[in-house]
Amino acid sequence: MGRDLYPAVVAILRWGDEYLAGDEGPPLLLYHQECGHHASPTMVCSHCGEPLDPRKVTPEPGPGARVDTVSPL
Repeated sequence: MGRDLYPAVVAILRWGDEYLAGDEGPPLLLYHQECGHHASPTMVCSHCGEPLDPRKVTPEPGPGARVDTVSPL
């Protein structure tokens, strides 16, 4: 369960680095062992690999949505 939470924790970490890091830089870096560089995590589409821009993503009801709880967009 903890590993499944990792993307959410990294997203919050990235947000903090963007808006709260001091002049010295971020307090924590993510070192990618596979390529040997520090990573700047980015959410990407699992189908095409393009970064997900929130202005270009539309939420839609999924198969588990209940009609009585779905509000019109």
